[in-house]
Amino acid sequence: MFGNLTDPARLDRWLPPGVQGEPAGPGEVRVRAGGVQVRCLVTAEADAMRLRWRLADRDDVQGTVQAVDGPAGGAELRVRVSAPDAAIPAERAEQLLAAAAERLQRDVEDNLSAG
Repeated sequence: MFGNLTDPARLDRWLPPGVQGEPAGPGEVRVRAGGVQVRCLVTAEADAMRLRWRLADRDDVQGTVQAVDGPAGGAELRVRVSAPDAAIPAERAEQLLAAAAERLQRDVEDNLSAG
């Protein structure tokens, strides 16, 4: 799961519908949704299976995603997002995060069944 999450070529496979992402250089991703585009700085910590991100132009909008061992050899995601004056309601943010998690799970399952 962590490999799928951190592979820049797989971004659009797990980002929620209506959100597109693309690598923008080492440790940087460009994300678009609607007419808004932002740059995110990302750091992958493979030993902790953790991905940290923050908006390039704001230190107060940031988050972490960590894959942890789950039951039956699976994995679970722990997600933390900090956005004090978020442009979208918390309920909508939770819907987007849930959609991304579902898409990531499907991408992992597709990857396992193909190989």
